[in-house]
Amino acid sequence: MIISTFELLVKPQLPKDLPGSIPNSVKQKIDRLRRTVIQGYFLTIANLGSADIFLTLTFTVKLPLGISINDLVTFFDTTGSDMGDDMPGKLEPVKDFTNKFIASAPLMSQSTGLFLVQPNIIKKPELLNDANFELRGFAEVSLATSSSVGDVSVLITPEHRGTFFDNLTGTGSAGRDQISYSLPVQNGGLFALKPST
Repeated sequence: MIISTFELLVKPQLPKDLPGSIPNSVKQKIDRLRRTVIQGYFLTIANLGSADIFLTLTFTVKLPLGISINDLVTFFDTTGSDMGDDMPGKLEPVKDFTNKFIASAPLMSQSTGLFLVQPNIIKKPELLNDANFELRGFAEVSLATSSSVGDVSVLITPEHRGTFFDNLTGTGSAGRDQISYSLPVQNGGLFALKPST
């Protein structure tokens, strides 16, 4: 079942090169507004049932030239500890598809996990320097084929969360700020999933 669309970014809020017809005095003022955003896609997932489950999250994207799936990182936190202590994840390609990738999300009964996918600025810090990363797609959820628990109800809240920054060099403030907003989702985010056949 489709959850929502998503957009992953490491990109300036405004274009780096403004049209030449804009006076320099105006450009200088606009430049002061220009910050870069790192935006990730977060899924808060609650297993409402009394059995442990294994979910499959499928991400459908068209990878722009120069971007690979290795430029992304995923985490699935089910304990509330520091992000990534629980289960650093990996997106795997779906056989016979060039634009579909999956991740596993196991959840114990009546528990809630937080899944994150974002640009991998840790292993690829050049993404911060280039600030030209933009990737859009949509996400789906299904009950893994190996599940034998019958129908399952999960509650999913998708969000974009972004960190804005101005300057990462020097010793002064990076001018950071954050934003978070929920994405539209069908049926209030309540999904009734059936095992794959």
